[in-house]
Amino acid sequence: MVLTKKLGLLFAKLILFLAVIGAIVYIVYRFSPNVGQPMAPSATKKHAMTTLSVDAGNARVSGNSLEIPITIDTGGNTVSVVELHLGFDSKLLTGVSIQPGNFFSNPMIIEKTIDTTRGTIVIALASLKPRQGVGSLVTITAIPEQKTSVTIHIDSKTKIAAIGELGSVLSSTRDGTVEVP
Repeated sequence: MVLTKKLGLLFAKLILFLAVIGAIVYIVYRFSPNVGQPMAPSATKKHAMTTLSVDAGNARVSGNSLEIPITIDTGGNTVSVVELHLGFDSKLLTGVSIQPGNFFSNPMIIEKTIDTTRGTIVIALASLKPRQGVGSLVTITAIPEQKTSVTIHIDSKTKIAAIGELGSVLSSTRDGTVEVP
């Protein structure tokens, strides 16, 4: 008889507990404005419209240095971060450096690695003021070892982030060859 009373009391407590949980769920569901509504995505994959180009036409020689700009055209994207991977012939260029251009105002340099043995450059720039438009993203400065043509290659590892977009918005790249006088 005592066991039956304990089981009955336990069963009553379980029913009461489930009723309280049900009431809480009902109240939350009833008074929360977005419950049951599909969530709006915070970012979507629209169109990758941003292009990068080695601007060989605006490369210039200053003393014994060669300056080669890399330009960005965001299309309709609002760009906030660029991770740029470049390649060059390390036998043709020495004293290689890279600096942000005028596209971002006061960009943060997240990464900057120049490997003159392998002929690679990685620079990652971010801006607290994302923007659209066309401008000079970075400028490579180097000393050419001989009078010849120098090619700068934009590697496929390059990624560009834009506001409201998932994944990279880089749509195309254009390498450039500069004739060294």
